[in-house]
Amino acid sequence: MKIHVRMGDEHKALYGIGFLLLIIVGFWYFTVYERPITNAQQFPDLRDATIVAFGDSLVRGVGAKSSGGFVGVLEQDLGIQVDNLGVSGDTTADAYNRVSQVIALDPDVVIISLGGNDFLQRKNKDDVIQNLERIISTIHRSGSSVILLEVPGYFGMHRTIAKDTGTGYVSNILSGLIGKDEYMFDSIHPNDAGYKKIALKIRPVLLKIIH
Repeated sequence: MKIHVRMGDEHKALYGIGFLLLIIVGFWYFTVYERPITNAQQFPDLRDATIVAFGDSLVRGVGAKSSGGFVGVLEQDLGIQVDNLGVSGDTTADAYNRVSQVIALDPDVVIISLGGNDFLQRKNKDDVIQNLERIISTIHRSGSSVILLEVPGYFGMHRTIAKDTGTGYVSNILSGLIGKDEYMFDSIHPNDAGYKKIALKIRPVLLKIIH
């Protein structure tokens, strides 16, 4: 009987420790991991800023019928102009080869969404990281700030790159959308309602950089 009671106490203690660890991990995830990184240079006036969106079909707004994708939503919501340099199917290597298009616009802020096509095509993660870092470095050297949007695929890659390069960061922009017909045009691209959700995620990070 004594042994039975002692083992029960041990199990309770282990359960309590496990529950405490769960709380700690949850707190870390929502206050640290999901907290936007915003060490980018700040500019004084949103209305005078030149903003560029650079990337693949998610930047282009494939699947949207009327909103113009998240770029169109941001323009309408904030009363700004965002130059859209999204090309469907672009990998990070493709985007690096045309990053001069971004520099030519002399932007204050560049919103980047890349990596999804690399993942779908099973590109080497190290190569993808190198390409993204080269893109960001090139843009930073021109004097522009960057907001990096995370897309599904290489878990944690975008956040790590954002932290290492000092860019703005928006966690998985398709989180809560994939698999839901009310938000998705197809298995990869959002519809108008989905792009509005994405714009809501980007907006606070953009406003922290340009205000």
